[in-house]
Amino acid sequence: MIITIGKLSFTLRKANWKDYDYSYKLFKINMKPLIEKHWGWKSGKFRNNFNLSQVKILEYHKKRIGFYQTSIENGDYYIKEMHISNKLRGKGIGSRLLDIIQSEAKQKGYKKILLQVFKDNPAKRLYERLGYKITKDKGTSVLMEKKL
Repeated sequence: MIITIGKLSFTLRKANWKDYDYSYKLFKINMKPLIEKHWGWKSGKFRNNFNLSQVKILEYHKKRIGFYQTSIENGDYYIKEMHISNKLRGKGIGSRLLDIIQSEAKQKGYKKILLQVFKDNPAKRLYERLGYKITKDKGTSVLMEKKL
């Protein structure tokens, strides 16, 4: 799938096992400080939750620049991970990926999307700006939901 944001053109594709190392490294760069602060870093947890059938890779000029993972949990559409390279943040990519995820969920008949985010994660502001509402306080994180 080709995605256009302004003058930039990106490719979104299904992940394969060659994408695992890239995904893990990006996840670690983006999340390790927050996870260490709130829960303690546990190696292996990412691998246990990484499911190829649920992961999509975002590329720019054939270079991976991000990924997201969605799943169905308790009958709900859930965003498990969404990560974009630091160098490309603030260009509307996260907003566009969320639009795509919402479209996927709608096409599959889901009425809402859920995600969990640390309260002090800057991405929380993006989710709020795009209409996600806090439905449950989980201590250091919150569960957010957007009705479709």
